Amino acid sequence: MIRRFMKAVLLGSNGLLGGAVSAQGAHEFIAPRHSELDLLDHAAVRACIAAQKPDVVINCTAYSQVDAAEDEPEKAYALNHLAVKNLVDACDAAQSSLVHFSTDFVFDGEKGSAYVESDAPNALGVYGASKLAGEQAVLASPGAHFAFRVSWLYGPAGKNFFSGVRNWLQEERHLPIVSDQTSTPNDVTNLARVLNAWLSLAKTHPASSQAFFKQHRGLYHCSAPEVMSRYEFAQRVAEDLKSKGIQVKATMEPVPASRFPMKAKRPAHSGLNSAKFEQRFGITL
Repeated sequence: MIRRFMKAVLLGSNGLLGGAVSAQGAHEFIAPRHSELDLLDHAAVRACIAAQKPDVVINCTAYSQVDAAEDEPEKAYALNHLAVKNLVDACDAAQSSLVHFSTDFVFDGEKGSAYVESDAPNALGVYGASKLAGEQAVLASPGAHFAFRVSWLYGPAGKNFFSGVRNWLQEERHLPIVSDQTSTPNDVTNLARVLNAWLSLAKTHPASSQAFFKQHRGLYHCSAPEVMSRYEFAQRVAEDLKSKGIQVKATMEPVPASRFPMKAKRPAHSGLNSAKFEQRFGITL
């Protein structure tokens, strides 16, 4: 097997997904923190990428506060669109590839089945619209760039639905959990495995990693296969706790999303079909 050096920059290494990618240790990353690189500073971003001249830049940063975005759209668009445009421009100038993560919230959830890459986006809120603008900036470039759509990230670290419900289930309490909205839950540890395996394909390409990136550039859904509601997901967590001998004290109740009024409208059914990614790269999600 051909093995070559591949220089990679990882942005957002202290976040849920970026932290999981870094923790697996499959590749060496240059990982500047926000205090070291402000992605909203066009000149600084361009200078950083020009100095490093990486083969690939992996952007795991994002503004992800779905409801808050309705009150601060400028901030959402700054981080999810302007920062991404700065990265695209810097990567184009340095002839580096960019991997950017987008979201299932670019869709309205009305399709009735899992979305594929050719389905037309129709974001319902500011968050989804800002993420759509970011991925469009990536795909509009002639560079060898990628937009990977993912959905419903969870993991043992940080604040997310999985870590929350795992703790709540061990308390004597009543848990009303939404059962009429579905998506594709993704363990960030598994997504990190997939991304690292994908980077290994690039690294061992017979010609070069850049040849790999140019050959496969574009939009991909990169999400686990099972579509479920948060109530169904919580049931899985409860079963896992019981299998480990941990007592589940809480009682769960399936309820409609209307039980919890939110500022931002969310897609009812936003599962992602990742067949294109799996068939193209031979990596199972």
